[in-house]
Amino acid sequence: MDIKRRFLVCSALVGLSAIAQAVTIQRAVVPAQDSIRYLVVAQAMARDGLLPTLKTQNEQPLFPAAVWLTHQGLVDCGLIGPADWAVSLQIAAAVPLVFAVVSVYLLLGRLVGGPSALAASLLFCLLGSIRRLGADGLSDSTHLCFCCWALWAGCHYFAWIKGNVAGRKPNAAWLAAMGAFTGIALLARAEAIVLPLAAAATMGLAQLRPAWRQCWFRLAGGGTALVAGMALVLVPYLALGPARDVDSIVARLLGRQGADESAPLNLPPGRVLATGADQPGWRLEGTGQLTFGRKDTAASGRFHGYAAAAAELARELVEALDYWVAALAAWGLWSCRRFPVRPADRFVQLAALGIMAGVLKVAATGGYLSERHLLVPITLSLACAGVGAVKLARLASRNGFGAVPSLGQRLATFKPALVQCSMPAALGLLCWVSGPDALHASRSGHLQAARWLETRTRPDDVVLDSRGWTALYTGRTTYRYDAAQAAYSHPRLAYIVVERAELESPSRRGETLRLLMEQAGEPVARFSPPAGRPVQQVLVYRWHPLRFAELKGRLDAR
Repeated sequence: MDIKRRFLVCSALVGLSAIAQAVTIQRAVVPAQDSIRYLVVAQAMARDGLLPTLKTQNEQPLFPAAVWLTHQGLVDCGLIGPADWAVSLQIAAAVPLVFAVVSVYLLLGRLVGGPSALAASLLFCLLGSIRRLGADGLSDSTHLCFCCWALWAGCHYFAWIKGNVAGRKPNAAWLAAMGAFTGIALLARAEAIVLPLAAAATMGLAQLRPAWRQCWFRLAGGGTALVAGMALVLVPYLALGPARDVDSIVARLLGRQGADESAPLNLPPGRVLATGADQPGWRLEGTGQLTFGRKDTAASGRFHGYAAAAAELARELVEALDYWVAALAAWGLWSCRRFPVRPADRFVQLAALGIMAGVLKVAATGGYLSERHLLVPITLSLACAGVGAVKLARLASRNGFGAVPSLGQRLATFKPALVQCSMPAALGLLCWVSGPDALHASRSGHLQAARWLETRTRPDDVVLDSRGWTALYTGRTTYRYDAAQAAYSHPRLAYIVVERAELESPSRRGETLRLLMEQAGEPVARFSPPAGRPVQQVLVYRWHPLRFAELKGRLDAR
């Protein structure tokens, strides 16, 4: 395919992806709850500046910086108000996803050829598990975009190994580019660390096959270029943090500590509030230890062990591919078994397996796994789905699409690409139609509560929101439940926002909530999602500090 035609295809894919993102964001009721952790860092950048925030925050900074700059640009243009951070999160997540389809198309084109890559790219634009990333307002889309560019650069390098492109030698510049893209991806999420390991393993395995073998001098040059590319991005970032030891550097690089969950949201410039992170626990005679925490252990769905983690991984992978795309991928993978394995294929396989192995280990120890952790393997599996879709379209064209025997043959003669893309386009449309009408519709009560608080609170009022969603819209200083002790003691605390399920939970956290609301809270509003369950109701309580002062006098801190 010539450059002009490839440019037109990429432009069309970007346009389709942009439309898909715009519609999905419009359908989303609220962003994902995990997006709030990035809001903490983005607001710190807006309030304190970029460099001071980079020195104090351990959360990967790339996505929060994009959120901050997006918010500032939208506010300066008068498109949103200063209090509206939800749109900024979603746009900052959607933009890299829109352009990620270019790297996906180029990467998969090198692996499975143009027609199958085009089919896979169409599925990438419309597949629900990928399409929702922008509306969720998470860093995964940024990470996925740069991971795909890193894989593309790595495939370019391995495609030039002797035996693949006659008369050409591997160019270490491609590994330098891969290292730079990997470093940028690591500033968004930690999974990208697998890519250079997969490249090193592929280079080592290539030395075991005479057709793939390189001289040791060129091999060392490629490894050096890979490390140099990563260092160009990561060394300046790591130099900003406290480099006490290797463990602290690794923790900062991988974002293990993340954002401070107890930090208040929407904190005005120059104002410092206690987070209560070091406060002793409260005990009440006749009740015992009061329990606070963002998550309710009674409602935990965590699993244990590698067997349960492996089963959950397989389920998440198949569900993320909407089952029929998974079936196409399985057929395409079976069809590719007759093709000889190339170094680029081995590199991509090792990268996918490495990420899944890492996810499996983390899931087995942490008891939690999401389809977002498998985005790179999901994207790579679309290459096989593209092969299966093209084969299915060709099979349909030979059979004349059933009802009109000559239609498929005429289309195949006139425009082969149209026939090859018709089936994946139809399947992509099916993915679109079968997707949810509104993302996070069950959380619409939180949006209603935010609108209610906007009109009922004063600018200097403080809110305690157990989930944190209202902070995306109100502009009011908002504590999450990790800092509940500090919030309850705050003299400006005006309202408490909780879900009914939290209040009715039989856990110690639920008992603590009920005790405090009975003592110092007054129910003033409740909001329910359309056709939602009663436990999904969002309750708003007016907080009375004087009533709480009576209770606090009987609390024993220890």
